[in-house]
Amino acid sequence: MVDDDSAARKLLDRVTRPAKSNGRRKRALQPLSPADLQVFLAVIRGEYRLRGFRNGDLAKHLHAEATRNLIERRHRCARVT
Repeated sequence: MVDDDSAARKLLDRVTRPAKSNGRRKRALQPLSPADLQVFLAVIRGEYRLRGFRNGDLAKHLHAEATRNLIERRHRCARVT
């Protein structure tokens, strides 16, 4: 059991607030939302530990059915970003 959770609270507080990067606003992580939970579970899969992952890899795990439509595949990858 952890007696002092202040470091974890500080990190969680930071990622659950919107931020700016290169002048653009980035949405905050919402760890209790079903959508963000699915992204998190896809990211921590063991198969990505050695080589990392790309948006396309995550999109495959977030959508039950694959699509041959190039535009739809691009939209799916963009939603992950």
